[in-house]
Amino acid sequence: MKKFLVVMLAVAMIFAFATTSMAADTQIKEFSDIADQSQAAKNAIMKLAVLGVLEGNDGIGGPFRPGDTLTRAEFAKIVCFLTGNSKLATSLESVGSQFTDVTTGNWYTGWVNAAAASGYFIGDPAGTFRPNANITMNEVATVALRCAGYNDALPGVWPAKYVTKANNIGLLDDVDFVGSVAATRADAAIICDATLGINMVAHIKNEVAYGLGLYAGEVDPDGFTEIYYISNEEDHTKKTADTILHKAFKCFESTLVFAVGKLEDTKLTDKDFEDLTAEEKEEKIKFRRFSS
Repeated sequence: MKKFLVVMLAVAMIFAFATTSMAADTQIKEFSDIADQSQAAKNAIMKLAVLGVLEGNDGIGGPFRPGDTLTRAEFAKIVCFLTGNSKLATSLESVGSQFTDVTTGNWYTGWVNAAAASGYFIGDPAGTFRPNANITMNEVATVALRCAGYNDALPGVWPAKYVTKANNIGLLDDVDFVGSVAATRADAAIICDATLGINMVAHIKNEVAYGLGLYAGEVDPDGFTEIYYISNEEDHTKKTADTILHKAFKCFESTLVFAVGKLEDTKLTDKDFEDLTAEEKEEKIKFRRFSS
């Protein structure tokens, strides 16, 4: 399935359809300890930090600790922000959990409850969540796919079926994937960044619909089809694949320009792009090279 291409090479970022706004002279500093990370990791860390999905010790510009591992509870919090479920987590802070080892009063209770209610985490057969256990790369890949709509209907056994699908759609392209090892904060950032751009899907349970969809190329061999919405860009009847980026942050490929540096003209809204051709949109969105 196709991935949205997000411009992220140290140029200015504009959220034309995003809810986030910043002053035009805002200078975003890089975290103090990511200089030796891969370009994919640095891009992912900074993008997700600006979106509010990830955070460092002292905000952007301080330590990020890219090599540290993550607990399952910490990753539950990350995916709630990644998928726009932070308000749901807040509402579930004082609600009893389905997991026997997640009690009310812990910092992670709402995040775990929201991630479980959304279907991103299932927990163990024993009914536990293991909130303080390190999350593995297998588990990160699984949860990332569930954020997009994939589920246990994938053929095969866990974790192979999730890892295979994640690899096939490009989620693992920029990480050194060893499924059983604990995921680092940098690994999680890269996979979450890739997750933002994959298309949302739903599983086709009707055998006739599945057969027709498979024949027409609208259903993949595993029985999942992309979810679409009608875009109001240029052609009002244009059918566009939905993504987590759009679902959680109301951003589109053609109107999202996102990177690190000085932000220019960040108050653009959808009205600024009405009735413009693709060329006119490109002219309206201005890029500025990163300057420290």
